[in-house]
Amino acid sequence: QRTELVRTPRLSGVDRTTALAALEKDCLSANKSHAATWECDEPTIALAEPGCLYMHCLPADISGVSCERGEVAASVFERYRIATYRQASHMPF
Repeated sequence: QRTELVRTPRLSGVDRTTALAALEKDCLSANKSHAATWECDEPTIALAEPGCLYMHCLPADISGVSCERGEVAASVFERYRIATYRQASHMPF
């Protein structure tokens, strides 16, 4: 949805900034619903195949860093930080 809002040259009767803000609010609300029950932490990453990487398109909600309880533990994010930033830099937005 974000890509379409940004790409659309003219929005009929809708302020683009307002539409993007509403979309962000909806996405943050959806994130809160799963953040309380799921986190990529050390026990979770230990279940993965050897050599796996933690990947995220960023920004990520990092537990104890950017929020109280996020989607990834600080220790997991830090270990894969360089690879994650490299992968995220390839995103088209």
